[in-house]
Amino acid sequence: MKKFYNSDGFAHVIARGVGKMIIYEDEMDYKYYIKLIRKYAEQLGITVCAYCLMANHVHILVRYSGENIAKFMQRLNSVYAKYFNKKYDRVGHLFQGLYRMENVETASYFLTVTRYIIQNPEKAGICKAYEYRWSSLHDFDSPKTFVDVSVAVGMLGGYDKFYQFVNVADAEELSIEFDDLGKMMESDEVASKGEMADSSAELIEKVKLMLELENVSEINDFSKEKRDAALAKMRDEGLSIREIARVTGFGRNIIQRAK
Repeated sequence: MKKFYNSDGFAHVIARGVGKMIIYEDEMDYKYYIKLIRKYAEQLGITVCAYCLMANHVHILVRYSGENIAKFMQRLNSVYAKYFNKKYDRVGHLFQGLYRMENVETASYFLTVTRYIIQNPEKAGICKAYEYRWSSLHDFDSPKTFVDVSVAVGMLGGYDKFYQFVNVADAEELSIEFDDLGKMMESDEVASKGEMADSSAELIEKVKLMLELENVSEINDFSKEKRDAALAKMRDEGLSIREIARVTGFGRNIIQRAK
């Protein structure tokens, strides 16, 4: 397959909270993670082409060289995990493994991934892509942004066409051919439709109010009896097993057995 670029490559990377737990509790968490993306991208020569931070996972499209993508993700997530654990007084892993990575080797697939990342909040039923604060679309045309959209803009023929492209809800409305997203992308989209909206700030606040908590991560410090009582209460109050798992990080079996 002939590549459409001359450097080592483009890649779509995904990092998820362990047990699908929420990894951004408040506005400052989102801002700090974005700050780290910029810091380590600049340090390691990574070009960020698009990103989107969801409540319990993050998508980043990057241009990289050699092994710097591994260093970039390791530094990014390890520093953020230390910050998060200290802030919320928790211990243990924050992210599920290191990260998932898929190489992007054709122009059409590059555009597909760019659009998929930006459209994540809309696919999850949270809001329109252009309304979401924690994606690269929020400031793609700002002179202060560190995100480089020049590849996509060049392919599409200008900033206006790029903005239209990533905001159109139905890809069939556009006269551009796309590669299939593949199993990894399909599974993410299925999960987002049924689950990601439930990881919103609204759900976090609902659980905090229900259990009288300052932050959801406090549940990790409960005794087994208190933890099970909290999980049972969430079930009794109408939260689904998936919703509880996403907010707390506990597995399905633990939640189901809780009394």
